[in-house]
Amino acid sequence: MAAMEACLRRALDTVTAKVANGREQIDNVAASESALDAKLERRRAELQRAEKRLHTVQKIKPAYQGELTALETEIEQLWDQYVLRYRCVEALKHQLSVLESAQAE
Repeated sequence: MAAMEACLRRALDTVTAKVANGREQIDNVAASESALDAKLERRRAELQRAEKRLHTVQKIKPAYQGELTALETEIEQLWDQYVLRYRCVEALKHQLSVLESAQAE
């Protein structure tokens, strides 16, 4: 009978230890979860601040933006003129070569 009681006490102690260990693990998981939630919330706030900063910077017009836009427009016009003149010169060269070959015959 005493052996049976001792065996039951050991089993009870083992189960009690396992229950305590399980509760401790649950507490650790809960603590980890709350720490991760706090970290996630900090990251969200940081992302929100960064997005606000980005929008603010995008709204600000640089000091020389107007001049840059005007110069870009002028460059585009000059390029169009260059391309037109180049094509005209090439067409005239072709006509000249046709005329020279016709005169040579």
